Amino acid sequence: MRRQIQVAVVNITSNEGSNPNVTKPKAAVDFALIVLGLSVGASCCLLVVVCFFYKRRLLSQEAARKKKDFKLDNPLAVKNLLLYADVRPVRYKFLEEILRAGKPWPRRQEAQDMNMEDGQTALVTREELESLWYDADKRRFYQTAEGTVEVHLFSVSHIWEAMEHPDAWRYQLQETVRGLQHLDGLVWVFFDYTSLYQYPRATEHQRKSFQRALEHMHLLYAHDGINVLIIDQPTEQATKQMMEQEEGATTAVA
Repeated sequence: MRRQIQVAVVNITSNEGSNPNVTKPKAAVDFALIVLGLSVGASCCLLVVVCFFYKRRLLSQEAARKKKDFKLDNPLAVKNLLLYADVRPVRYKFLEEILRAGKPWPRRQEAQDMNMEDGQTALVTREELESLWYDADKRRFYQTAEGTVEVHLFSVSHIWEAMEHPDAWRYQLQETVRGLQHLDGLVWVFFDYTSLYQYPRATEHQRKSFQRALEHMHLLYAHDGINVLIIDQPTEQATKQMMEQEEGATTAVA
């Protein structure tokens, strides 16, 4: 009986292979594969196009947002710039300390690691900048949203008296301290040599920070939320000679 079943299976298989009415749909399969391939290719191309225009739209929206963030009529433009470009104002109290100690303005690269006598950082921290709050009614900045401690933002417009240092004889430091000593609350000062990374800029972050600051530098001198202290006179020659002769006194280019 088993022998008969095996023979029958063999016969059926042989008959199917020789039956002219049973054909393999090779042409149809090939055609379907071609159509499928074209469909997948077209879908991929369409996806690439959609992604391109979507990314372009996102970039356009980002550019529009940044333009709005840094417009002169935006009361938070200065704060936005300080955070975006990692620009750090220096504390007025720190300037008093280094003036008493006979030290010049430090470079940003060194200033960011310096502390005041009470332990505070010489430069305003990013966290403090993020907490900075603007009162639209009073048109003033405060340390936090509680509005109890006012923050005076100042930029110093000055000349460079030497290639190595803008204020080698500390005349500008003296004038800055003298010009701001009457203010109450917190006084944060933008001085380019101390607030921006100086050459040589060793890291990509330092280079990007400096470039971003340059793109919107006008905000630090023209925005309504920041005051400008102008020091347009150089150090007098007599002062230079006196400082260089003082025992223990050093200049930034000595």
